[in-house]
Amino acid sequence: MKIIITGDILRPSPDGTPNQNNNIRWFYHLFNWQITRAADSPVQLLLWDEVNGGFDGKKFYALNGLEVSPESWVTLFDAKEVENPSEDYFLKFFSDSLVIGFELPEVFINIFQKHAITYIDFAIHPIRFLDDVFFGVRTNNKRIFGDLLKYRTSEDLYYIQANIHKATVSRMPELKLEPNSCLFVGQTELDRSLIENGRAFKAISFIDEINKIASGYSKLYYKPHPYAIDKVKVYEALSQSTQCEYIDENVYQILSSENIKEVITISSSVATEATYFGKRSTCLLRESIHTLKEEESDFSSIPYIPILDGFFSQRFWSDILCSEGIHGSLSIGFGNSRLRKSLQNFWGYNFLDYQILFNSLQIAKFSQPDSPSEAIQAARFKNRKFYNRREITKFDGETFIVKAYHAALGRDPDAQGFNFYLEKLENFEMSKLKILSILLHSEEGKKRGAIIKGMVINLLLQKIRNY
Repeated sequence: MKIIITGDILRPSPDGTPNQNNNIRWFYHLFNWQITRAADSPVQLLLWDEVNGGFDGKKFYALNGLEVSPESWVTLFDAKEVENPSEDYFLKFFSDSLVIGFELPEVFINIFQKHAITYIDFAIHPIRFLDDVFFGVRTNNKRIFGDLLKYRTSEDLYYIQANIHKATVSRMPELKLEPNSCLFVGQTELDRSLIENGRAFKAISFIDEINKIASGYSKLYYKPHPYAIDKVKVYEALSQSTQCEYIDENVYQILSSENIKEVITISSSVATEATYFGKRSTCLLRESIHTLKEEESDFSSIPYIPILDGFFSQRFWSDILCSEGIHGSLSIGFGNSRLRKSLQNFWGYNFLDYQILFNSLQIAKFSQPDSPSEAIQAARFKNRKFYNRREITKFDGETFIVKAYHAALGRDPDAQGFNFYLEKLENFEMSKLKILSILLHSEEGKKRGAIIKGMVINLLLQKIRNY
């Protein structure tokens, strides 16, 4: 039986190119060596890559009568059935396989179930405030499920770590929040946890339900996702019928406040985390992923089992693959934000880790709004797709870098990028136009598709002068 490592090879970027290949490669490099030695057989990496013999995502969409687009991905994401020709094409890759996946789409899970193909699916666990992120793991194989249970993490660790964070925050300046308040946490528009029956739910559709819950509290605080497009629209809708205030503080600092009593989300992982900070939590659609709770061991619902760090050892893979390969027990252990740093995604944890925070303080100084009205203006600036070059290049130094990221990428700069471009700018190694151009033409910039009027002609003139 062949072993395949893959992921959501159906998800496209807005321009129709594969969106998840880099994430799948990341996952493959994490565990390929351990799996190969434990199973004593090669592991195949399967990407959306029709040119080099990989999975042809465009063909799969076409066989289902769909164009390649994020909207079509939503349609297919949790489909119970697909067209027979597309299913036959799918099975050419996956028949007689053991599939080890990273955040597999539900349509793949449904086909695997139908054809009795064993899968082990990994997802970043919704608890993201421990010393590192970790995985939830699900499988449709009962024997593997039993072996995975041996590596299950205790929920006690979540409570202990949440209380450490609350203790840390208690020594910081206190957030001025209204007593007996609630918090609504927004999400990006194409968060996979928002998809149900081929539809991506939006926060604007839940305004009445949010306001109904908020009516039992003195104030509703709204924390939007930084990459959300509709956050201004949602804020304005909430403000019409309830006492709502925009908040842009770190989510763990907010969760540590005794004045926040309930957390409301559509399906954000923050709802799962809020429980361990002593908050009531409400998911208006569902929890981000269905995780196995402390007292549960039921296989039938195929829940994600929380596993902290066993997956780095060959012993883990030998156990779950029931193999006769090499059974080394060495593991690198948990902590030190190893996976966070590898992913370059900190999910707000940088606020709690002083080593990471130290690198971010310089950015925060220039990117945080001073008032709710300025926060709304900053959000509107980031949400725009059309800019005039002068409204960005009129700023200097740190503020320019922040504005460049806001316009080109629609987000605050990460610490590495902020420090890199600031140094280049201050040492006259890159001009403002050059930095803007690099950000606009990066993979992330192309996906955002912002247009900055006056860029092309000014870059040309700059090249002529340099020549």
